[in-house]
Order: sequence, then structure tokens, then C-alpha cells
Amino acid sequence: MSSAPVLGALPGRLAATRYEDLPASAVAAARRSLADTIGVALAARDAPGLGAVSRACGESGVAPGATVWCTGQQTSAALAAFANSAYAGALDFDSLHAEGAVHPDLMIVPTVLAIAQHDGLDGASVLRGIALGDDLLCRLALCTRENRGWFHTSLYGGMACAAVAAALRGADAATIAHAMGLAYLNAGGTQQAASERSPAKRVQGAMSLLVGMAAADLALAGLAGPQDILSGRFGLFNMYEQGQVDELCEGLGQRFEGERIGYKVFPVCQCSHAVADALLRVCAEYRLRAEQIESAV
Repeated sequence: MSSAPVLGALPGRLAATRYEDLPASAVAAARRSLADTIGVALAARDAPGLGAVSRACGESGVAPGATVWCTGQQTSAALAAFANSAYAGALDFDSLHAEGAVHPDLMIVPTVLAIAQHDGLDGASVLRGIALGDDLLCRLALCTRENRGWFHTSLYGGMACAAVAAALRGADAATIAHAMGLAYLNAGGTQQAASERSPAKRVQGAMSLLVGMAAADLALAGLAGPQDILSGRFGLFNMYEQGQVDELCEGLGQRFEGERIGYKVFPVCQCSHAVADALLRVCAEYRLRAEQIESAV
């Protein structure tokens, strides 16, 4: 099945949907995602390794256009979004769409806010961008049900960031599709950084975000991108992970996947939440103190 007609429906929805078209539940979910993402980013202000991110932004020499939330630095919209994404993911406290195994807010919220600040967009535009961007990224991730080691947030995130960045700047459906195709050129991101417990994991999604924002700029300037990026001969499903596009547009415009994003109770991978909760219950029931516990392994 060719992905081009399917992608034609997705960019078209991003281009045509107004804030007034969004259901109240999608707007409420976008508000939650906005608050949660800024909150977990600010909590990571002193996280190890992110000093390098701040220094890189400070030494870029680009004209200021947006703000790095944790430091107040003024830099380009792309670099501010990159830094804010890195901070938002640093503590592993960022939100998650469990079924798609993807962290959409880590990508979409920094992109939308940076563009909104740079371009002077209003709050309705921000909530529209978050609702549509989260929905797109989650739908893309839901196409892939098995994971051989790719980090879905990076694999699909650049394409979603490209789409929402272009849409916020008034692009039509064809331009949004080209932006997604250009972002696909550098799609990637494996779980190796997480496997090695490397601090690079904190910037993996952010690096894909940079690609997406650059792709949007190129598409808006008139550069065409490939279109059969999911099921094509060298599309994502043949080169990265097997996937199905049959349900990609099911309920498009009526069901917003951002409403199914979960917000973490603990700043750890969600697969550890049940264990953490169980340990806390055991400690409370038996009145255990830290010095009484030799090991939790």
C-alpha cells in the first residue's frame, strides 16, 4: 500500500483544522501537555550533562528569536526548541503515549512554543499546534507494533515536528507533506544511548526535532521532499520497522491521540512505575526505613 495517499490526508488535516474545530477534550489535553512539559523541563534545570546544551546555545552566534526556559537564554527558534526538548526529557519525567511507545510532548511542545514566540502567535495557535502535532506523532508511532531497537520518539518525531512547524506558518497540505518527506531523509535514533546509560539519551529526541524544524524551513522555501516515505521501496517500513498504515487516518479529526497521553507519577521509565509503586506500598505497610533496606534487587 502506498503511503503517499495516506500522508495526503494527514497534511491536509493539519492545514485545514482551525482552533475552533478542535473538540474541548483535545484542547484540554493540549493544555495538560503544555503545563506538564514546561514543568518537567524546569525540574531538570541542573541535570547532569545539560550544561553542554546551554553552552552550545550560548555560543551559536545566531540572532535571538526564542527562549530557553531553564536559563532564559535567547537564541534561534530551532536551538531554543532543541534545548527545551533536551531539558524536558532529561529526568525521564516526560509524558508518554503508551500504546505507541512514543514521547510526543517532548517533541511537539518545544517546537510549537519556539515558533509561537518567534512568530508572535497567540495562545489558540499554540494549543492548536500541540493538539494536532501530538495526534500526528502518536498516529505515526501506532503504525509500528514491534520494536527492534529504534527509539520511536526520534524515528517519527522529526517528521511530526516538520509537519506542525510548517502548519503553524500557514503551509498548505502539499508543503506539509514535503516537509515530512524532507525530515524522513534523516529519520533515525536507536536505543543504544539508553542501553549504555549515556547522557546522550537526553538529546536524542531533540536532535530529531532540529531536523524537523530545518525540514519545515526548506519545504516552506520551496524544496520538495519524497512522498512515499512509509511504504515505499526505501520507506520507513522497509528500512526501519515493519508497520501498517491501514488505521493511520481512522477517526482523523474526531479522535485525538493526545487525549491518551499519560503523565508520569515518577521520574523514571514508565515500565518501572509499577515496581516503584509496589515498593512504596511495602515500605509504608511495614514501616521500613532506608537504612533497613540492603538491596531492592
